[in-house]
Amino acid sequence: MIKRRKQHWILAALASLLMVSTGCGEATEDDGPNTEVVDYSEFRPFDEQNMTNQIARLESHAEIVTLRKTATPENAAEIYAQIEAFYEAHSLNQKVAGRTDDHLDTHGWGHENVGAFWDGQITNAIAMGTAGATEADVAWAGQVIDKGLQVFFYYSVYHELYLKKRKNFDEAFGYFGLNFDGTPRDAAPLANNAVAREAEYGLTLVTPIFNAFIDARYALANGTASNDDVLGDDADYDAAMATIDRLMLSALGHYALHEVDVLTAENADIKIIEARVIWDALAPYAESVDAEAAQAVLDGLYPDGMVERDDANYFYTGLTEIRDGSTTIDTTALRNAMLDILETLE
Repeated sequence: MIKRRKQHWILAALASLLMVSTGCGEATEDDGPNTEVVDYSEFRPFDEQNMTNQIARLESHAEIVTLRKTATPENAAEIYAQIEAFYEAHSLNQKVAGRTDDHLDTHGWGHENVGAFWDGQITNAIAMGTAGATEADVAWAGQVIDKGLQVFFYYSVYHELYLKKRKNFDEAFGYFGLNFDGTPRDAAPLANNAVAREAEYGLTLVTPIFNAFIDARYALANGTASNDDVLGDDADYDAAMATIDRLMLSALGHYALHEVDVLTAENADIKIIEARVIWDALAPYAESVDAEAAQAVLDGLYPDGMVERDDANYFYTGLTEIRDGSTTIDTTALRNAMLDILETLE
């Protein structure tokens, strides 16, 4: 059972459900667009110059995904050396190691050391893949790196929004991965996953996320005077940030659900490790809204039990038994528990 923590999760979820954005900058019957207070000579909203490193890190992730799909025990050392190089490019590994989860206001699991956890898991996966002992090891390692970085990008969007500065806002937009017309960039796992989950589960995610980014942009433009200013309490900004977070969690949660939905006896180990890594982003939120369902999800994902979180084998626990069929997954119970959590994000 994961320990309970004092969190911002419930407040964020409720804010997105109960608060209605005023739509700053949109025309009404009484006035025109509220843009006269924005000094665009100093503040260029969605300025790609502020997203250079974020976009480069998304592109590194895309290269890693391409490479991991080509890895075999015979070429693993070569492939994973290239993966390691992309992980270190553009300070990606340093950013992962330093990331915090700003939803939580206590130290410990999921807050100050969330970056250290993910860097450790990704680094261990690179070593596992490089060794190339078995076909399964090579495949499992690639999934932890790929999906682990997607979870890092999720934490990064929220982190940059949480700082409430203009430049950081652009960095958040860069990490999510939309173009300026609201369509996903080619190398943008969060945005493209949201599109895929919309089609698969009949959700509406991308447009409201894009609109919430616009609402937050106007709140920053109107409430701060420079890139160094921190926006104080602002209901519009906070509601927009909560909406973005809620819908990102919904996209990630439905991604994990997708892996369960396509799970078969032949691919169970791969699908379970994918679902485990992705669901890790939802674990604190899940416990905060429904501890029983949250535990049921973990029981379903780790039917043979979980090791300590700092264990190098954390995501691989029991996969051999799942792979050889000696441990089976109750997909119905697991799916129902996931849905209990995902319904709170609607």
